[in-house]
Amino acid sequence: MNKLTKHFAKETLFVAIALICMVVIIVFTSIVNAGLDPSKIFTKQNFGNALINAAITIFGVISALPAGMVATKQRTNPDGTDGKYLQDFSEYNEIRQKIEPRRIEFSQWHNAQHIKEQTQKCTDYLLSKGVLQAVDILKLTVEQVKELTTSKCFSIENKNIYFKALTQEQINACVKVLSGGVIVHKLPDYYFLYVDGKSSKTFYDQAYSEAVDANFVLIAKLLYRICTGFIITCILTGFVIYEPSPEVSTSRLVLLAIINATARIFNAITSTLWGWLLGQEMVYKQCYYLNGRTQFLKLFDSDKDFKAKSIQELAHEEFEVQKGGSDVGDVKEKVNILGTSS
Repeated sequence: MNKLTKHFAKETLFVAIALICMVVIIVFTSIVNAGLDPSKIFTKQNFGNALINAAITIFGVISALPAGMVATKQRTNPDGTDGKYLQDFSEYNEIRQKIEPRRIEFSQWHNAQHIKEQTQKCTDYLLSKGVLQAVDILKLTVEQVKELTTSKCFSIENKNIYFKALTQEQINACVKVLSGGVIVHKLPDYYFLYVDGKSSKTFYDQAYSEAVDANFVLIAKLLYRICTGFIITCILTGFVIYEPSPEVSTSRLVLLAIINATARIFNAITSTLWGWLLGQEMVYKQCYYLNGRTQFLKLFDSDKDFKAKSIQELAHEEFEVQKGGSDVGDVKEKVNILGTSS
């Protein structure tokens, strides 16, 4: 047996076992002439049996989940090379260590990238509403936008810019943007600088929901499996054996016990399989975001045009701004939704 065959056999083992259990149930219930009695489904005995199977489901999923995650993270390819997670982790760790001495520069570049993302999202939103002068609209105030029921001319950066009249719906969309209703949440720097940092959107916009997304997948799929197990149990425990005479009641009980035992074994195996596959899926999700962080750091490392400012330069700029008034409250400079001054 070559490496590829062994790898395939390992991946399909659980699926094969689950299918065998399912076939056993089908064959067995057919041989003993089993039918369904709906009146026996919603009973105390059946409900108790369903709770037992729900417990088996939870135990199977929770037990197999960590094992599935660990096995997927440590997986190697059939040719002996590192698997996807190990490759992504190695690539991320390499670029992270490379830019570690440039953390202050990265923080400034990250802020600039966030402004670009925010500008692009606001622009795309306005264009979707038919606002063709979206870029210039972002430089206006809310009060100026509300005046665009007719064509207007405003002075922007010492230049006269003419604006077409907008519909009320378009004006509302512009006000929403300028009031902070369309935003890209800014991620902390450490999200990109640590492997365990804390989802048509760009990766940057999706990444804000990563933790929520991962938890949602876990809870949703666990609940799905519990509900599935509950329904299967209700159906299987509703089986009755049609007997020709009452003298074979003992055999009837034995057959029902076998059906219940088979159903629980089937539930345990499929729940374990589900937990394993869920752990695998969660690792692949981690790979997606880990790879996204890697590409973001590489983008920073390859940006030769960005010139970071020293702490002294940043402090001096802030000092000059505050120097214009008696205190910070007197500063007339307006900061708009994009974080730029006008």
